[in-house]
Amino acid sequence: MTHCTVFCEKCHEYLQLNKWYPLEPTAVGCRISTTHATLISAAERGDADAFPELVNAFMAFVDGHGSHPLYLYFSGGDYPWWPEEPNWFLWKRIPGPFYRPSIDQTDIDLPRNIIDDLGITNWADALAHYRATCPCVERPEDLEKAFLSFVTARA
Repeated sequence: MTHCTVFCEKCHEYLQLNKWYPLEPTAVGCRISTTHATLISAAERGDADAFPELVNAFMAFVDGHGSHPLYLYFSGGDYPWWPEEPNWFLWKRIPGPFYRPSIDQTDIDLPRNIIDDLGITNWADALAHYRATCPCVERPEDLEKAFLSFVTARA
């Protein structure tokens, strides 16, 4: 099954749209301008009543990235923010209808989300979180430098 995600490569942020496509999938990494994206509505796709919160999250994402080029990513897997991909740890998952920090917390493995969503700002607690809840991150100790740089950037 192919899912869609809108992302900003400049900010390394993404919002999952799952099976909702604001545009037809034509290619992986389809670039959209913010002007183009602002014209996209769920009403045009016929599903405004089914997913109004998704449309709102999409439009907030578009508005929040101003003039940055945005991209739609259509994939059944192998997203650049998955732990087996290079530089996956730079990304941040933006809250939306398909992602709110869960009580389970096993799906929170990106350092920026650990800091922002879970409030973990010291490396010992972050490492404990990785070891306890993120089996997909095979070498969490390698993330210390990146994690601490995100903590410093927030300060």
